[in-house]
Amino acid sequence: MKKIFFYFFLLSLFFTSCSRIYLGLVSSKSVKTETFYNEELDKTLVCFPMVHLNKPEFYEDVRKKLTNLREEGYVVYYEGIKFDSLQMSKPKIDSLKRKMRKLLGFNFTNYKDSTNKSFPKFFKNKKYALQTRESIGINENDINVDFSVSEIITNYETNHGKIILTDCDLETPLNDKYECDVLPEIYKDEVILYARNDKIRQAVKKSPYQKIALVYGKMHFTNALYGSFQGKEGYKWIDK
Repeated sequence: MKKIFFYFFLLSLFFTSCSRIYLGLVSSKSVKTETFYNEELDKTLVCFPMVHLNKPEFYEDVRKKLTNLREEGYVVYYEGIKFDSLQMSKPKIDSLKRKMRKLLGFNFTNYKDSTNKSFPKFFKNKKYALQTRESIGINENDINVDFSVSEIITNYETNHGKIILTDCDLETPLNDKYECDVLPEIYKDEVILYARNDKIRQAVKKSPYQKIALVYGKMHFTNALYGSFQGKEGYKWIDK
């Protein structure tokens, strides 16, 4: 049976800031890409630091720039946590969803789900649009470089022990307002931010492609990736 994956672009938003002030500061009509070149490997990397809640013009600019880069021979690597429910039993799906909610503080569903009352209120801010695959032009030839929900939970539990769901977690319907205790922020950063940064670095390092456009949340780049590319990965920043 063909696998069905649901992709979401919400997570980096929660690790930069959730305030309306921040949204005002980052709001823009164009993405500021950064280009790096590794002379030894003859590899070029164009980074797209994404803000997942922004004006529609921002995503249109991303779409156009990705289209142009594809025409120049670039391969697109993009962010998107996946969830393959067809391979899981219903109890397993329910458990993973509740553990992910305990990690994030909201039920991890498609942002268009109007029945999900656990989403933060600023998701309804009409001045901004949430990033989607369609809005930035991601297609079937692009390559997803990310973890699945089950991998994120496994990473957490491997390092910090099994996530224990309380009565509050079990009794609160998934889409209801979530008022149970969440997991410590430092652990959330570890599996959502730092572990995914490592995955990105390895994907770029092992990539057979000479030209890569990397589309990922802004916080991932500013939090170690830019420094790593220019450090041990051997890339030099190109001023364009």
